[in-house]
Amino acid sequence: MKLSQRERVDGTDITIGFRIYSRKNEKSRIGNCYVAEYRDLDGKQVCRSLDVATKSQARRRAIEIQQEIESGKSEDLRYICLLQS
Repeated sequence: MKLSQRERVDGTDITIGFRIYSRKNEKSRIGNCYVAEYRDLDGKQVCRSLDVATKSQARRRAIEIQQEIESGKSEDLRYICLLQS
């Protein structure tokens, strides 16, 4: 997935940024909420909306996601879109 202002969160394997939306014959648009991109325990690429607009909140949520992954908790499926590699 294309992300604008892509940044790897220190201490995690999670990348945060704004999603770039593009359509044929139109200009690309940038989303207004941060998203997190990472690989789950099965190795699948996951893109999850963080529903925040500030970088500090996005970093906190990314750290929470990393803790969920490490503890083996399942994520809320409403906020996950699995991407095919």
